[in-house]
Amino acid sequence: MERDLIQQTTLLSTKEEYIAWEQRCDEFIESLEEQSRIKRPRLSIGNRQSVIARIARLESLKDSVRGRFVYVGAGYGLRWREIETAFESRILTGAVINSNHIDPRRFLEDASETVIERVQCIMRALSRILNLNVNANKLNPLRAGCHIKLPREIMLKRAVVNVQSKDTACFAWSVVAALHPAESYTYRTSSYPHYSSVLNLTDIEFPMTFSQIKKFENHNDISVNVYAIEDGIIPIRLAGRKRNKHVNLLYVQDDIEGHFALINNLSRLVRSQISKKKNRKYFCDSSSAKLELHSVDCGKLNDCAIRLLSEDDKWLEFKKHCRKERVPFVVYADLECALEKMDKDPASSTYTYQHHNVFSIGYYVHCSYDNSLSSYRFHRDKDCVS
Repeated sequence: MERDLIQQTTLLSTKEEYIAWEQRCDEFIESLEEQSRIKRPRLSIGNRQSVIARIARLESLKDSVRGRFVYVGAGYGLRWREIETAFESRILTGAVINSNHIDPRRFLEDASETVIERVQCIMRALSRILNLNVNANKLNPLRAGCHIKLPREIMLKRAVVNVQSKDTACFAWSVVAALHPAESYTYRTSSYPHYSSVLNLTDIEFPMTFSQIKKFENHNDISVNVYAIEDGIIPIRLAGRKRNKHVNLLYVQDDIEGHFALINNLSRLVRSQISKKKNRKYFCDSSSAKLELHSVDCGKLNDCAIRLLSEDDKWLEFKKHCRKERVPFVVYADLECALEKMDKDPASSTYTYQHHNVFSIGYYVHCSYDNSLSSYRFHRDKDCVS
């Protein structure tokens, strides 16, 4: 859950989305505090400190995200946060939430007044202080760096190219592997041109963070989709507009850092999640000829695809009448006639003995999609059909 909240910060674009995200964050923090307060079963010291550190990280994340959507005054980057715990010795636990400082020395200098003020408040209530511990927790937003070995089930599918780079530019190497595919030794950086000679990386810092991908797309006219491994393969970042150059990446993490790898066959990677058959599947971000035809059909207002006839296939057959579309207009017409007796012709063996004289006509026009267009009309006259 904590990882999902951190990841979602890169996707927030409106204040309404931020408010909903902050509510989810507060609910998760409240569940962590409830976990830290529980007395039975009691958490170990290590687990309890881990819970406190997670609360502090999320509070710091909230402050940094709040600055993007809500105006905050000067000095808001540091604040004190008390955390209730179930220590037997009734030790008061608190955290200084930092959302601006990066250098630990500068942070401790600026936070000293806040810490001293809180310690003085504690001293007024206590006779003496036996011990004071200061823990610093770094907020590490979702980013990617060095080489990470892929899970065995992913490797066996042979659908992902994992370039083993020695730097933190695994994102750039994966994109280059998509633009300039290698026939052999696809995991070596020496099989590809250096990313600096292929890509425009102006104002891009490595390791790559999700917030920089949009800038990278605009600089290079490339659309990038990112997938992750959770309960199967799921998309965690989809491009707003698919461009002529499109890349699918897989984001994997260990306990320390994240890593990008190239998905060179999305169908093979996720096919087993939707079907047991081994036929190729076409997804909405696949650059196949079938998808291009599908995209043309989807752009039409009609819900049926149009396929023109060819010389080899020029006969149309239709059997499933239940799938016929209703015609927009139907006309029901009727005539009223008077029978006129005719004189017999003595020179002929056959003759007309009655003649139908039309004196009235009526018709009803029915519209299947708008009843206001339906109407009935009639006319009585000896020349009503002329």
